[in-house]
Amino acid sequence: MKIRFWTVQKLDVVTALLKYGSYQPAFNYSDYVEEDPDLSELYGLLLESYNRVNNTDYPGLIFTFLGNDDDDNIFDFKDYPAFRNFIISHAFAIKPLWNHLAAKNTVIMCVEKELDKNLLLIDINDFQCLMPPITLAPPYTEDYIRYLVQNFSAGNYVRSIFPSNLIQAHIPNISAEDVVGLYPMFTL
Repeated sequence: MKIRFWTVQKLDVVTALLKYGSYQPAFNYSDYVEEDPDLSELYGLLLESYNRVNNTDYPGLIFTFLGNDDDDNIFDFKDYPAFRNFIISHAFAIKPLWNHLAAKNTVIMCVEKELDKNLLLIDINDFQCLMPPITLAPPYTEDYIRYLVQNFSAGNYVRSIFPSNLIQAHIPNISAEDVVGLYPMFTL
């Protein structure tokens, strides 16, 4: 079964897809790590975990979005209006990050792939909690952070202690034939 992954990408990625037919990110060259070097540890954990769990050796990953309902069922968004409406209705969880991405000459890309890899699923609230500097605020505790990192590193999805219902999933690359749509970025 194919899954529709939604991702925010710079126009450079679209250019690479048009020119080369594929795009493989490399965290060593990440603009986001360059802007905030403290992210290198989290990105390193993510990449090392993904490669170990999936027995791969990728240099970087693509951050994508899926949804999650109150019964903890993870789903993809079938079209742009569904994705956009979900993001808008969950703005409380992602507004600062989303608007930061929107300021970077980006587009929303829908990528449809059939994957047999562990996607290292994590609720966006939990991922943002792991972003440096880690600031513990209820309901997050040191014990929960340890539990989360331990499970995330092993490829185990954990229902968030503070669920946003917006799930971050990770894919290794994009081929031009995987792209089913490009859509305008919007601010929250």
